[in-house]
Amino acid sequence: MVDFKVLHKELLDLTVQSARFKRVILHLHSPDSYDFATTPDSDPMLNSKEKYLGANGESYFLSHLDDAVDLIAITDHMKSGYAHRVSNWAIDNKHITKVLPGIELNIRLQPPLNTLRLHILIRCVVQ
Repeated sequence: MVDFKVLHKELLDLTVQSARFKRVILHLHSPDSYDFATTPDSDPMLNSKEKYLGANGESYFLSHLDDAVDLIAITDHMKSGYAHRVSNWAIDNKHITKVLPGIELNIRLQPPLNTLRLHILIRCVVQ
């Protein structure tokens, strides 16, 4: 007869070596970004910047993500203030979704490559 307690322990021991899959968004714009919710199919009621930038906006922002993702990196164009506020709020409130604050640096090259734009994502350190 198989001892299921032994089998269960062996299976648990094997999980130490197995992969863990997390739901991650590594480039997410916040309502502080000029291009937040600018796609033709975005819902104007859901994406009202006033709701996200007002009192308790950080909580409201994360409430839409908690059931969907485990980790996000908020990387707005040339800004990191909202990303830091949401990150700190998530830490202080022991939120499910972990937030990495970042910034999207937009770089214009010199001629003859001046028609090109580079968008570089940088993770900011919260202190």
